[in-house]
Amino acid sequence: MSTQSQTDPKVVLISGGSDGLGKVIAEQLSATHKVVILARTQHLLEKTAAEIGCQWVQADVSKPTEVAEAVAEVLGWHQRIDVLINCAGRLLDGALDQCEPYEIEQVTQVNVLGVMYLTRAVLPRMKQLGKGRIITIGSQAGFFGRKYRSVYNASKWAVRGFSFSLQQEVAKHGIGVSVINPGLMQTDLLKKAGVTDSAVATGLRPESVSQIVKFVVESPANLTLPELGVETLQDVHCW
Repeated sequence: MSTQSQTDPKVVLISGGSDGLGKVIAEQLSATHKVVILARTQHLLEKTAAEIGCQWVQADVSKPTEVAEAVAEVLGWHQRIDVLINCAGRLLDGALDQCEPYEIEQVTQVNVLGVMYLTRAVLPRMKQLGKGRIITIGSQAGFFGRKYRSVYNASKWAVRGFSFSLQQEVAKHGIGVSVINPGLMQTDLLKKAGVTDSAVATGLRPESVSQIVKFVVESPANLTLPELGVETLQDVHCW
């Protein structure tokens, strides 16, 4: 059993850390932890890392070879990854028969396979050390059906099932697995998918979600927090 205190600096790898919620999480955690952000676009990684004072590594989470190489690089720097935060994501809005196959593939590859690939890559070292925490940013969309969101909602249902099943596999190795499910959030993810500004304006601030993430990161190592929901009072039951 790990004796590491919840206040000890942890090595935290954050996918999707160059912008949006991932960037906000990185900003909050970098004050007390060793943060490494991972994303596809180098110039955004460099800009964000310079702004918040963290390390970065480039990879497309939908490509398992790139993911494995990125994790190996981080382990070369720190010899461990204490916390993985799966935050990379895509949103697809529209009737299923109007969505192109490549759009469906992109959402599935990033939101589902990307989570699996990155989690798979960090597990061997976590198992060796007998400790670790895997946090995936899910969504309230993983609880309900909603028209024009069939692909996105399905991807969020998938990561919940994946996380619950994985927790049963890795608990004996001292590894905790959590899913954090925000409601509508004020990030570019919604805007890029064509969601109206009025809907975005009532959503969660990313800083509110990052506070919950920080709480999970710094929770005692012998506790698991399988699932946490976060939404504004205005958005209750909207999903």
